[in-house]
Amino acid sequence: MGDPQFTDKELAFIHWYCILLNATEAAARAGYGDEDTTRTCLSVIGAENIAKPRIRTEIDRRLKASIPSADEVLQRISQRAMVDVTPYLKDDQTLDVPRLANDGLGHLVTGVKRTREGPEVTLTDPQTATKTLARYHRLLGEQVDVTIQDRTTPNRDVLDSLAEQVRVLRQAVDSGVGDGDSKGD
Repeated sequence: MGDPQFTDKELAFIHWYCILLNATEAAARAGYGDEDTTRTCLSVIGAENIAKPRIRTEIDRRLKASIPSADEVLQRISQRAMVDVTPYLKDDQTLDVPRLANDGLGHLVTGVKRTREGPEVTLTDPQTATKTLARYHRLLGEQVDVTIQDRTTPNRDVLDSLAEQVRVLRQAVDSGVGDGDSKGD
């Protein structure tokens, strides 16, 4: 039936683990046990399966194949930041979601809700994506460099002052201060 290297239950465990990332639940869904099997027992079975090198190797292979690279993640965020759905608007000003999805842009849709007027489509927020990219490229001035000249432990006042500076910077970033503004030279 399946891969001769694995039993059917092991294949089911690998499948469910790659979806759930939870060994106990993967063991339960793979059929290790019945309604009388305790969660503790399933936890032990899951841990034993994960510890088997051939199972761990297969799980790692499958997860690696399904997880996007850092460049792919940045590309997706960039698409969200620069989204232009104008080409996907129909004559009645509704969005052609199937065409958007066929063009590989379905990930831009975050929700579809039925209303009396017709379907209401929600897209990703370009500003949030732009902010994420700006943070990645360190364009918002979030980085704080702290250099302590001597090797002694800084006193409490210095630490409190640094903590306050970090708090103020975080508030500024969260409130959008610095989004595209120049640093007052």
